[in-house]
Amino acid sequence: MAAASLYAVVRFSLPHYGTVSDVYTTSTPIDFVKSLYRMFSTLLFPVDNVYLMYNHNYLATALSLILASPLSVLLLAHARQKEIKLLTGICLCVFIAMSPHLITRFSNMHVYGATVQMAILWAYLIDRLPRRRSIQRQYYACLLCSVMAIIAIDAHHIEAKYQSGQKKLTLGHEALALLSNNFHIKSGSNDRNYSITLTDNSYKYSTFCANAEDAFCWGNSVEMLTHYTWPKQWTDTAVDYTPEMIRPLQCKSLRRIADKAFDEDYDAVLTVSDHGVCMFPRKNKNILDNTTL
Repeated sequence: MAAASLYAVVRFSLPHYGTVSDVYTTSTPIDFVKSLYRMFSTLLFPVDNVYLMYNHNYLATALSLILASPLSVLLLAHARQKEIKLLTGICLCVFIAMSPHLITRFSNMHVYGATVQMAILWAYLIDRLPRRRSIQRQYYACLLCSVMAIIAIDAHHIEAKYQSGQKKLTLGHEALALLSNNFHIKSGSNDRNYSITLTDNSYKYSTFCANAEDAFCWGNSVEMLTHYTWPKQWTDTAVDYTPEMIRPLQCKSLRRIADKAFDEDYDAVLTVSDHGVCMFPRKNKNILDNTTL
């Protein structure tokens, strides 16, 4: 606690530059409660959060919880009264390791800082488990179910991560196809592009289920396809998605952003969303639209 307090004093006494992104700020009590849920659910009970938070498949979520939770319940149920003090101390260490992340928007990666303490906790409980044959049978049955659930959850997260990567490639290819109609794409050119990313967090769960903003990665998906040799500059602006933006080329607020970018000598302006990619024309030019509606 003393070390943590000293760190806090030193950290907040350092000069502060720039601005704090809203993505990393817990702004409401509901966000804080969600962070607590993610902390304890990830540490104690392996849950398929892709199904829960992205697919909203509550049956599959419940199944993963039913398979994974008996092991934790069994170990905690057989913890002896005299061991509660030690277990409480380990849990306090876990909370201290995790607490700095609670002032931000908590995510799965923040659990990593407490995995060592949790490994000690589970190893201690397993070592103290009664040696009676009936309890040992229960333990191995629960362990098998837990391992099966963890493998299934991990495989589902890997598949979701792969699909996010495919979304990046798809958006990059769509944008590059539109840009190829207007530019001779070659390394060393002075082309400057501007993109307007329409942010809709209903399509997002961490980096496992990336929305268009994260997948397009502020133009990086196109730069990756050109081996980072084109264009010379790429600037991106994120805009919260609203229903009238379903047809971005007809949206007046987006048109104003595009006109401003053209006035600043950008060569191309695109909009990117989960519905696809489209390009704003300069005034009095044909509209190039690759949006999937």
